[in-house]
Amino acid sequence: MLVRRVLYAFALCLIPAGGLAQTHELDRRAVDPLAGTSECARTCFTKTNDTEAFQGSQTDDLCQYKPIYHSVEVCVKHDCNFTEILDFKNRTSRACDWPITDRRQEIRISCLTIGILAMVFFTMRAISKIIGFVPYGHDDSLISATLPFIIAFNIFCQVLTSKGLGLDIWFVEEDDIRTFLILIFASELSYATALALLKLSILAFFLRIFPDQKFRTIVRWTTIFILVMCPLYLALILAQRRPLDLFWNGWKNKNPQGVILSGNLIGITHGAWNVALDIWMMILPMTQLLKIGIKLKKKIGVIAMFGVGLFLTIVSSVRIPSLIVFSTSRNITGTNHSSLYANFC
Repeated sequence: MLVRRVLYAFALCLIPAGGLAQTHELDRRAVDPLAGTSECARTCFTKTNDTEAFQGSQTDDLCQYKPIYHSVEVCVKHDCNFTEILDFKNRTSRACDWPITDRRQEIRISCLTIGILAMVFFTMRAISKIIGFVPYGHDDSLISATLPFIIAFNIFCQVLTSKGLGLDIWFVEEDDIRTFLILIFASELSYATALALLKLSILAFFLRIFPDQKFRTIVRWTTIFILVMCPLYLALILAQRRPLDLFWNGWKNKNPQGVILSGNLIGITHGAWNVALDIWMMILPMTQLLKIGIKLKKKIGVIAMFGVGLFLTIVSSVRIPSLIVFSTSRNITGTNHSSLYANFC
């Protein structure tokens, strides 16, 4: 368990605080920023041009004068459909030769590094069991059950990057957006399942090393709680869109028809109870370690080992704001790499 906790802490340190963002200049594709845009976007420019503040403006002023661009953009977001909004942002960005931030390579490297480290430490744990250095237990079986998810997360990450993760959504093809959302949906299900298995493995480890009956009863009730909450959350993920394909096809419509539950509320609730559970599972072993009859120096060292869970609790807490951004942002491919990092860790 310590190895896995250290892995998490080390993996987070690999992600630069400011990112490895790569800025690329877009080729100028047209002199007129509105060339080729939808009738809706051109109508918005006309409406803006008719106002007293921007009367007499030319289309090339969109590149030179930010207030008029923002005024037209507000109109486009209000009056046009989502496809027309993306087209407007794409064409004006290219025509005005504005720089973009491309984080795709950063995400590829970070995910691959975390995945390799996870596999290395998993292999080390497996070898220690095979040679009999550490006895095999139920916690090992549960950890082994997370292996397919480690592999899946790496695959999801690489494919998501190829489909636009780390790049502004208006530079992503419509088919890629659809594939991106399907993979996000699959990763939500995988994340919830893997997280539950990981917590269950930790609880199984507690049962293996601590004999106190009262403590073991508390651990068993905690296990039951997780076994109830995980399927409940999976059911909520599956039920948040009806029909289900609204999750990856509904983005084109501002007011899609069907049953739509608040993904924001579901995600925040899941994040909050996981933070509370992390704190609870960090306190549990401390109550037993304080009773162990070993020297104070060793006792402090063992407590510090379990205390690494505090760092993971902080990471879980940081994940909650990233979920809010994900559920409210229109630029889901360009601004939500942080939620992927949080899920991976």
